Amino acid sequence: MGIQESGAYLTMHMHVAMLLRQVRPDADPTVLAHLLLAPFMPSLFEHLTAGRGLTQDQI
Repeated sequence: MGIQESGAYLTMHMHVAMLLRQVRPDADPTVLAHLLLAPFMPSLFEHLTAGRGLTQDQI
C-alpha cells in the first residue's frame, strides 16, 4: 500500500479537497489537494501520472 492509500493521507486529502471545493468551486479540488500535499510526499508525481493517469498539463 502506497502512502496515497493510507488512512492518514486519505483523511488529509479529503479534508483539503473539501476546503478547496468551498473556496474554488470552479477548480479540480482532487488534483489541487494532491498538489498542496505534495511537499510532504515526494512520490506523489509518480502516483498522479502512473497511478491516476493524469497528464502533465492536468497537473
